[in-house]
Amino acid sequence: MEWQEVHQCMANKMAVKYGYGARSFAIYDIEDVPFMTRYIKLVPCYIDYTGHVVDIDDSRFYPAWPNNIEPINIEEYDQGW
Repeated sequence: MEWQEVHQCMANKMAVKYGYGARSFAIYDIEDVPFMTRYIKLVPCYIDYTGHVVDIDDSRFYPAWPNNIEPINIEEYDQGW
């Protein structure tokens, strides 16, 4: 994803896919690291049938970069996660 897409997903509360599991993640925040770059804070989430975030588990954060996440294709996604 590009940063613009990341901001769009965050604004629309759309879930994203990260890593190799069949889990959905919400974009919780974008962190600016001094003298470095910025990264995305992801939290596990539950989604509705449209791919929108309905509930999050903010007990653990996962740092990610835009090239490591992608939008969920809801047609091929197992919504039981």
